[in-house]
Amino acid sequence: MFLMYMAFGVSWMAVAPLLPDVIAHYKVTLAEGAFMISLVSVSKAFVPLLAGMLAARIGLKRALLLGAVLACVSILVPSARTFDELLIMRFVFGIGGAIIVTLMGAMAMEWFGRDELPLVNGLNNVAVNTGITVALDTSVQMAARVGWQDALRSCAIPAIGLAGLWA
Repeated sequence: MFLMYMAFGVSWMAVAPLLPDVIAHYKVTLAEGAFMISLVSVSKAFVPLLAGMLAARIGLKRALLLGAVLACVSILVPSARTFDELLIMRFVFGIGGAIIVTLMGAMAMEWFGRDELPLVNGLNNVAVNTGITVALDTSVQMAARVGWQDALRSCAIPAIGLAGLWA
């Protein structure tokens, strides 16, 4: 769970330092480019209620798998033909992350004892920030070597592997 949410953080913020490249590629304004980043937070604002209902209907593990799969959409983002297509993909990606973060606590309660929960929940709560830190530290150097699109694709690979492991 920690690694899934960390991978989400990497994919979420890897684009931030590469924003000038994205803006130039899609010929959009800085405000539009910034919206691409904050759109993920928008999806995280309303999805938690739906995630709880989803988990009640299909089960916690399956709902987390759905979240992990939706987070894998990040690998497609650099291939978007239009900026609107990119925004839709980022929104879907955000839904995946929102499902993961919403259900992590419930999953931890199922797997870990009462004495372990403070540490596990603490780790899970810093997961996304750890991923963000990794993204901000590595994406520019990666983009300098392979280009911004392949750098973003590379940042999505861990999410795909972790979704496969979860399945």
